[in-house]
Amino acid sequence: MSEAYYINVGLSEGEPKYYQWFKNKIKSDIQVRRARVPSSIMSTLLLLLGFLALAKGSEYMLIDKLTMDFLDLENHMWKQILGGTSQVNYLGEEVELIRTMIEFDSKLKQIPNNIMEYLLPIRHIDSVLKLYPKLIYIDRLYQKFRKFLNSRKQLIWPDEHSVTSFIHNQEMMQDIHIHIYRGANFTTNNEQYLIGNLVEEILQIELLKYNGSEYRKVYKREYFQSPQLMLYNVYNIIALRNLKTYIMMEYAYLIKQIESKTGNYFNLAIENRKKFEAQHKKMLNIVRKRMASSSPQSWRNDPDKHLKGKTYDEFTRLLQGHVENIENMDKLEKCSKNCSDYRKTSHYRCQQQQQGEYCKLPECAGNIIQCHFVESEMDICSETTQNRRYEFIRYSSGKFFGKATSCQKKRIKEWTKWHRSDNSLDDWIAQTCSYCMCLCDDPNILSDRFINLRPVLSDVKANKIITGIKFVKAQRVLHMQIQEGQLLPGGHVNQSTLDWVSLDSYNITDMGLYNDKDFYQLSYEYRSMALDNIKAPAPNYVVTGVQFVVENDMVRLCVIFNRIDWISGHVLKNPIPVKSTHHGKYL
Repeated sequence: MSEAYYINVGLSEGEPKYYQWFKNKIKSDIQVRRARVPSSIMSTLLLLLGFLALAKGSEYMLIDKLTMDFLDLENHMWKQILGGTSQVNYLGEEVELIRTMIEFDSKLKQIPNNIMEYLLPIRHIDSVLKLYPKLIYIDRLYQKFRKFLNSRKQLIWPDEHSVTSFIHNQEMMQDIHIHIYRGANFTTNNEQYLIGNLVEEILQIELLKYNGSEYRKVYKREYFQSPQLMLYNVYNIIALRNLKTYIMMEYAYLIKQIESKTGNYFNLAIENRKKFEAQHKKMLNIVRKRMASSSPQSWRNDPDKHLKGKTYDEFTRLLQGHVENIENMDKLEKCSKNCSDYRKTSHYRCQQQQQGEYCKLPECAGNIIQCHFVESEMDICSETTQNRRYEFIRYSSGKFFGKATSCQKKRIKEWTKWHRSDNSLDDWIAQTCSYCMCLCDDPNILSDRFINLRPVLSDVKANKIITGIKFVKAQRVLHMQIQEGQLLPGGHVNQSTLDWVSLDSYNITDMGLYNDKDFYQLSYEYRSMALDNIKAPAPNYVVTGVQFVVENDMVRLCVIFNRIDWISGHVLKNPIPVKSTHHGKYL
């Protein structure tokens, strides 16, 4: 199986543009404000620069950028508070702090609310069971903090939509003090151990893919992710939890500094940032290092019971086993050849006098191919449904094909035919007219053997990408139906927009439709399909279209990719089609 590209979130050499811009911005801020800002902030800024160096790479994960944005914002708020003048009163500073926090919180909402659901596929892993309550607790505490910010906003800027229930500042500070300062401060050493175990357990999932029973316990079929995507989601979830914790703690330090004016909360904030940096670096190293070597492959288990039209579909009456007598396939009505001599022929006749009950069986109106002899005498039970020719065939030796059912069997056996010799009118030659087992290639109305060749595209104008694909048969034509969803910043997808796009179905007899252009008809000679592995032309590409194409008499898969802006979540123009080849590579 060929290697697929995965999202590029690893470290790389050189400083990214964002890092350079941010470093230069801090230098200019220091030069302008040096006279008013305490010298101790210089060491804090160095810690910030050290943290940003972890995010080197041509692209960022959204959570990394949000973390950098908040550290930049926090630096600005501390400089405002510590370098403020006596003319700025307490209320004015709190107003600015609340406004800034709410503004950043709106950016944090770019990460989907349901991000915790990404842990569902591995919810039975021991490390997840131990980490999950801690993650949920901080998430709920931050939701309360979010309501607290909005309630403070309503007190400061009341309007007709003002809330009637407020969370008081003292209550919020007490929650932060009890539940964060005294126990839930970032990821503790114990949690780091659990995260390390979780990473290793995720990597073990690959080893379970051939063990159906164990694999299903860990890797639920209703939620499927590759080990690499699992690690990516784990990183996002834990990093978001740490950032939320850090935001609440820094707010507490900032508001206490505003209240006291002469307090030592800035030094506490420096120590807090050191811990945050160290813990984030550890977690980043654990997860990202493993992502580079983890598999990008997703596996979907078969259901316990397949249902036609729901979990599978089929081409009907494409190539069917068919019993035919030699005389019926010979243009000259002779039985002088063997079954194996008939590689491609047709049904020309069926004489009731010699063949009796056989002539009542459905004939093959298409090509009869690849014949061979089995035995001279047999019982045939014809099929009552439309998709099979026979229910079973039982030969005189006991050889049996099909399902044993009760039916009115038809006894079929070879016979001898006499005809005059070509050399003498007085000489008669006996010929055995045997029954052959052949394949019937009959493209009649009962045969669903068509493949849609039209491209199936997501709504790129609405910033939607393909999130799922399934085979669906409609009006005898096999289609690829796509599920699409709106792309969000950081590679996330708006789950509320997920929808299966209606099929562009048609009838092959409609006016203006052509074989090999709109659809493709399978036959014995042209029935090859190649569902190869296809990889994106480069990182940061997403699937926006799929199509079946025909090249060298073979149906192949074509995937259409669009590049995305990772940070903004925008799907860019200029799609790139990538076709499968017999080498398993893209063209």
